[in-house]
Amino acid sequence: MSNQFTSYIIEGYDALKSNQTNHTIQLWQKGYQLLSDELQNEKISFLQLGNFFGFQPSISKWLKDFVDLYMKNRQYDEVILLSQNILDLFIDNKYVHDFRISIGQALFSKGDIQQAYQHFDQLLKKYPNDLELIYAYLSCLKDDDPNKAKAIILKYVPLTLEYNKSSEALFKLSKDILEALHDTDLVRQYQNVNKTQSEFGKRKPVSKKVTVGRNDPCPCGSGKKYKKCCGR
Repeated sequence: MSNQFTSYIIEGYDALKSNQTNHTIQLWQKGYQLLSDELQNEKISFLQLGNFFGFQPSISKWLKDFVDLYMKNRQYDEVILLSQNILDLFIDNKYVHDFRISIGQALFSKGDIQQAYQHFDQLLKKYPNDLELIYAYLSCLKDDDPNKAKAIILKYVPLTLEYNKSSEALFKLSKDILEALHDTDLVRQYQNVNKTQSEFGKRKPVSKKVTVGRNDPCPCGSGKKYKKCCGR
């Protein structure tokens, strides 16, 4: 890859720091074209490509920043086009999953609601345990269709889900959606998940019952037989 490619990316980040969004987009478009031309005959993974820029961030981080920049600029068609190009360009693995989610979010944002539903529903069938995917879908549904969001919660956010940093935000979002629907019973269940699961597995102290014979030394330490001391 040429030094020009690296220059486009670095200059784009510098322009972004100066709030020159359009200039950043122009530079990154040129950089992406060079990358696409280089890889068009060889489909590889982000891991294979590695941090081959020779600087941070990695190529996957740059591409995610590029998509996010389009999203913030409300260029939703560009989000969809770039995300799909990335999915076509690189080997399918977890590192490209964010770009599938971005397509669904862009579809919602541009008002293609039914197409967004179809996109997310298909992804959930394939990745039913992906917390980031579920969270993104619920975030889109929260204001648009809370009843559908409730159905997604009940199907994909079980109360048995382990409570940790990854699931904390998802449980909070689920609770907020259910609160808006005034489903107090479910709200109570989902807001108590962290309390229930934090106590799960905690062992209660076991008190061992000691049996003392009447002629045994008294356990109080007096030196007398039990029947002459505490066993009277």
